[in-house]
Amino acid sequence: MHRMGEDSQWVRNDFSGQAQNVVQVGTVNGSVHFHGASGGGSPCRYGLIPAVAPGFQSREALPDTPGCTVVAGTGGVGKTQLVAEYARHRWSTGEIGILGWLSATNRSAAASGLTGLGRAWCGGDPDPEWVLDRLATTDIPWLVVLDDLQDPRDLDGLWPPDSRFGRVVVTTRRRDSAIRSRDRRVVEVGVFTPEQSRSCLVDRLSAEQLVGVDEIGELVGHLPLAVGQAAAYMADRGLTCEQYSRRWRERSLASLFPPAGELTREERAVALTWALSVELADELEPVGLAGRVLAIVSVLDSHGIPMNVVTSPPVTQYLGSTAEDVADAVGCLARVSLITWEADLIRIHALTQRATREATTDIPSIARVAADALYSVWPEADIDGEATLRANTTALAAVAGTELYTSDLHAILLLSGVSLGESGQHGAAIDYFRRLLADATDQLGPDHPDALNCRNSISHWQAQAGNIADSWAGLRELLPDLARTLGPGHPFSLMTRNNAAYLRGENGDAAGAVAELQALLPHFIRVLGPDHRNTLNNRQCIAFWLHCAGHIAQAFAAYRQLLADRTRVLGPEHLHTLVTRNNIAGLLGDAGNPVKAVRELEALLVDMARVLGTDHPETLNSRVQLTRWRSAAKGTEAPLTELEPLLSDVARVLGPEHLLTFTVRRDTARCLYRDGNPARAIAELETLLADQLRVLSTDHPDTLNTRHSLAGYLRDTGDHARALTVLLALLPDITRTLGPDDKYTLDVRYQIALCHIDNGNQDSGREKLEALLPAVAQVMGLTHTYTHTIRELLASPQG
Repeated sequence: MHRMGEDSQWVRNDFSGQAQNVVQVGTVNGSVHFHGASGGGSPCRYGLIPAVAPGFQSREALPDTPGCTVVAGTGGVGKTQLVAEYARHRWSTGEIGILGWLSATNRSAAASGLTGLGRAWCGGDPDPEWVLDRLATTDIPWLVVLDDLQDPRDLDGLWPPDSRFGRVVVTTRRRDSAIRSRDRRVVEVGVFTPEQSRSCLVDRLSAEQLVGVDEIGELVGHLPLAVGQAAAYMADRGLTCEQYSRRWRERSLASLFPPAGELTREERAVALTWALSVELADELEPVGLAGRVLAIVSVLDSHGIPMNVVTSPPVTQYLGSTAEDVADAVGCLARVSLITWEADLIRIHALTQRATREATTDIPSIARVAADALYSVWPEADIDGEATLRANTTALAAVAGTELYTSDLHAILLLSGVSLGESGQHGAAIDYFRRLLADATDQLGPDHPDALNCRNSISHWQAQAGNIADSWAGLRELLPDLARTLGPGHPFSLMTRNNAAYLRGENGDAAGAVAELQALLPHFIRVLGPDHRNTLNNRQCIAFWLHCAGHIAQAFAAYRQLLADRTRVLGPEHLHTLVTRNNIAGLLGDAGNPVKAVRELEALLVDMARVLGTDHPETLNSRVQLTRWRSAAKGTEAPLTELEPLLSDVARVLGPEHLLTFTVRRDTARCLYRDGNPARAIAELETLLADQLRVLSTDHPDTLNTRHSLAGYLRDTGDHARALTVLLALLPDITRTLGPDDKYTLDVRYQIALCHIDNGNQDSGREKLEALLPAVAQVMGLTHTYTHTIRELLASPQG
């Protein structure tokens, strides 16, 4: 029942008004870009720690022992600055070897941050759970900062572990019981004291400017953010504190912000200092541009906005300016402390963002421009860059509301969801597209192509997560709606029909999948042409399921022709060309030539490592195949010394619940059994089976394989009663999935009969063998070992 790793058969539609192109996605996330592993050495730092704000005042001391500390306080009091000082000091003195500065504004940001930390630490694209497990077991001192936690529920299952080597610091505006527990220390951060406000101003201003210094703190309520903005304004203008106070009082907040009555005291202080600072920034060269740039920044993620978003063509065209002038305007904003700008990331306080939005009349247009800007720079992003762009998309969507749902869903909304899934967060991607589907249905209608695309995306990520049954059901429900609205021959309809046919095979009907896919091929050729990637992908599906259905010669011919065409159309080093070579190698092994399969895979892995990298999922998949066929060529299982590092790499890159990880775990259990450790092998299989039943399904081929192996090990070790229990539960499932005449179904019946005999129930065992013999002889042949053994058992007086 083993299924080889294969090229992705799934075709995802990117059917938006702004990007109507077809994208093929790998079943093992082939479209994700991976970094090479660093080997897990230290020191390792991930995330951008905010720079020290001018006039920074050190205040509350944070606990200097392992554990979790929550730094709580209202916006603008300097929580992040306080923690940044703490983190910088611990890093610079060598007290910690691993430092992660992660945004915790929502669950997706926290999960992406953990993955980024794991990538920087150990390479690949690890699952957040794997990173947390690694933090729990490492003896390297570490610090993880979770900045700006807004909802503690977002960290359910993502809290860094308790460790005598680890420290966790959380910043949040929450002060309720949700962030308090017996094992979390809470440090409350308030506004400056009068002395601290004065010190901040003294640090920034000349002696002549300090006339009236004590009045500034009182004006702004000693809010550190407002004190800092006031200091920057005065420093740039050469004003005294007394002169600044006069200008501040002359401001009418009501005239600036109509809903000013809703502002808190802190927001009011920021609004007034903001108004003066923006006027100053707008007077600097290029005149009049800084405030308009700030409006763009105000609708994006306060924790980090890539500079190339702000200088992108959509923004410069909207502003009627050049990228150089926009960059200069950003510098003006940083000069008066309205933003910070470092390492090509712009940071801005959420209060400053609100003050800006309150004073901006055309937020809808700005939101659409910002969405266009994010979409325009996405192809340039690496993995960490995609996480940052996803965070910006989330922040923008919260501000924009329905402005991104006009005649279509804005393409950035679809792209962000795809990126989320491709980062390995399959469950989060499913939830994302479900929410997007609800919004698209409400705003655009259930038959809008974008609503249909969301339904397709839900099924796609369900399949990636191993939920084949729900994915297949979703596609079958989608198909008639596509045929009604777009027509059965539309490319989107063809792709969905292809995916549904592929999932039919995944659900156990390989022959039915082949028939459906072959019937689709002429339509792909007619609509898209013979060399279109999705036409080639349909042929890949046909070859794959021919192989699974046991038609080796037909599959081999189909793969050979496909390889020639993919090499011609895509090139010899394209991902899909390389994966077709992998499939041919596996087919050679299944056809009884493991030595040649090994030669093909060894040559292939050299090319894959060079082109894709050692941590690419398809490279790992080919390593798994090479291990298997080397074992077959030698007539023995792969050594544990080869399987354990392979399992570590696969689990690190793909996550502990990926299909390929499950495969290597089963191979490892088989190796343990061969090496004389049956108890551990059985325990490993039982743990694996529990995970597969939770992640996959009872009828998934990999689950059936594990159940079959477990029963065999139990019987071989003399635990006939448990073996019989497993086999009796397996028989109806494997019969329903593979059919009554499949060799694995016959083997299960054979094992059941032997278990009855082993348990002393000779008559029942002989009866089952007599009923089984005709089917075994017909399917496996008269000379097969099983046929011969059954006849011998029946001929024996003792059975």
